[in-house]
Amino acid sequence: MKPLALAKAAARRALGAPGVRHGLRWFLNQEALPRAWRDRAHRTIAKRATFGPAPFEYSTPEGVRLRFLHSGSSNYLYWRNEYEPESTSVYMRLARRSRVILDIGAAEGVYAILAAAANPDARVLAFEPGSGAAARTRRNIELNLPLTRNVELHDVALGDEDGEATLYVAGETGGTSSLNPEFRSERREQRVSVHTADSFLAKLAIDRVDLVKIDTESTEPAVLRGLRKRLHSDRPDVICEVLRGRTERALEEILAPLSYRYYWLSDRGPVRRERLEGDPTYRHLNFLFSARPEDELLASLREATASP
Repeated sequence: MKPLALAKAAARRALGAPGVRHGLRWFLNQEALPRAWRDRAHRTIAKRATFGPAPFEYSTPEGVRLRFLHSGSSNYLYWRNEYEPESTSVYMRLARRSRVILDIGAAEGVYAILAAAANPDARVLAFEPGSGAAARTRRNIELNLPLTRNVELHDVALGDEDGEATLYVAGETGGTSSLNPEFRSERREQRVSVHTADSFLAKLAIDRVDLVKIDTESTEPAVLRGLRKRLHSDRPDVICEVLRGRTERALEEILAPLSYRYYWLSDRGPVRRERLEGDPTYRHLNFLFSARPEDELLASLREATASP
């Protein structure tokens, strides 16, 4: 290894040392400090830390204690005590009333495990085709047994046809991988099995889907096309990443004929939108798509918040 690479690796290990990381974690969670300062410190310093194999503990806002490996999206829970809070708060409320939940593009399995924390009786299907990310998801599920007894990992990709494809694996953890060859310039390749959600769910004899989360790094329209039968028959609520200038119109073409409404999941809560327009700041990427009447949906979210 070259001297510069050795120095960078040593610096990453130093950031992960207990004394350093505990102080940095304290700083990142000081609400009295400007958010911009803390965001910058997280992005430029904390994300560079290298940790050992031991997991860390995280408690949900409801007090459910969970354990995760230090990796990718799960590390947000360690450093910031939250991950996509504007989305996960809505997702967990909806999960409390759901029997079958799909986490498509599970990465390290954060959403799937949060669903189990909200509703241990729900059947949660996590889809993650990347071999490295799938291994971390599997381990995170194991770390949270028996709470995650109904969480299943399927190491396949979902799209708009059955077959095989190349997954373009990006980053050290592989949590931002995509079937789209143009999504990341620096990547490595992995051949994966691809299924439509409709065909895969039929093989599993699942009769109904209630809640879906999709984050597949620009191939969300293909995933929804492969889920079209279930969108028509089951009308599940869908939390989906929307990338500005990339996926808005394709998503609308699928959802508009099915009378789905669009709610941007902002830091102010769900905001109704007539058209899909991704966040230009790329801070709040997710939308909630729902076919339910607006008053019914919002009442459901309020009831889930009030429930013990």
